[in-house]
Amino acid sequence: MSGIVIAIGGNAISDPASFGDPHSQEAKIRKVAREIAKLYYRGEKIVLTHGNGPQVGRELERNEIAAKLVPELPLYYLTAETESVIGSMISIALTEELILLHKKPEICTVISHAIVEQGSKAEMKPIGPVLSEAQLKAELKRGAFKYIRKGIKYRRIVPSPKPIKVLESDMIKILSGKGIVIAGGGGGVPMISQGKQYRGMGAVIDKDLTSAILATDISADKLVILTDTDYLYSPSGKPIKSARAAVVAKMLGSLEEGTIRPKVQACINFIHKGGKAAYIGNLYKLREILNEESGTKITK
Repeated sequence: MSGIVIAIGGNAISDPASFGDPHSQEAKIRKVAREIAKLYYRGEKIVLTHGNGPQVGRELERNEIAAKLVPELPLYYLTAETESVIGSMISIALTEELILLHKKPEICTVISHAIVEQGSKAEMKPIGPVLSEAQLKAELKRGAFKYIRKGIKYRRIVPSPKPIKVLESDMIKILSGKGIVIAGGGGGVPMISQGKQYRGMGAVIDKDLTSAILATDISADKLVILTDTDYLYSPSGKPIKSARAAVVAKMLGSLEEGTIRPKVQACINFIHKGGKAAYIGNLYKLREILNEESGTKITK
């Protein structure tokens, strides 16, 4: 398959001011879906992935608040839930846009499971909304959890082990030859392999690292990571318009863990596995990114 894997950031489609209002997310998704539909209309093969950090954090809150009334679901089930909900939003938005283009909508969402590394210390990844100090105190009354501080704001953090395999890769590759596939949502449901059995893990996976694995497995030639920033920036704050993978690899240690660092690492991984080009850029500038008028392009 020559085609594109496009990764949509969970933070980029979530409006912090709306407190997770689904209509706000739908509006943001609809805007980016318009450009994706045009790309598909022109004959491009497309696999979409998406993040779920804010969304799965909200679901975790709902579970904790309702724990006295209904049993809590483990975190990996909440990832499966948000995969389906966000996948549905993207699918409907794309369907509407393709109908407007008089193109038959051929779209499917695949609930994906990712085998993760075991036995090594996982990084921590922020999930859920950005909290004030007062909101943090209210959350801590419901239970103990770890959090990260950014200035005067806080976010909950959970383990984020590295993905090593997507169980549905072969089927995703087959389906991608038939239409648009939405897969790898939230990095996939985190699973550990125990002999011939699989067990869910109380963690979340970085969707960009999973996107790079999927892009390699389905033989895509491009990986595009859409986020809420226009470029990858150098330590001095200068926008990087193009760079070789070996050059940006030297920057990894200076990049923020859990946010931009895994995006850059995903691009490097994809290039090292034979990908032609990887891009990081603004959620609403897909056309400009692919035309190399915006965003950062990473090559071998």
